[in-house]
Amino acid sequence: MIDPLSEQVLVNWMENAIDVLPIQMTKKIDYTVQVILEKSEGIPERVFAQIFGLCGCNWQEEETRWLEL
Repeated sequence: MIDPLSEQVLVNWMENAIDVLPIQMTKKIDYTVQVILEKSEGIPERVFAQIFGLCGCNWQEEETRWLEL
């Protein structure tokens, strides 16, 4: 089993990816991280799905595409 992502790990990741993430996600990083973690319970796949949704992408479609590579 994969451990849930912590708040600090997600904050660090978002700060490092600030140049490629939509402004609405990075404007209030701490708030965005709280929302993502509440909705995903920190479960990595669910965290990714939340992030993709906030970026206007569909996690399931992208995951399928990656698995085909």
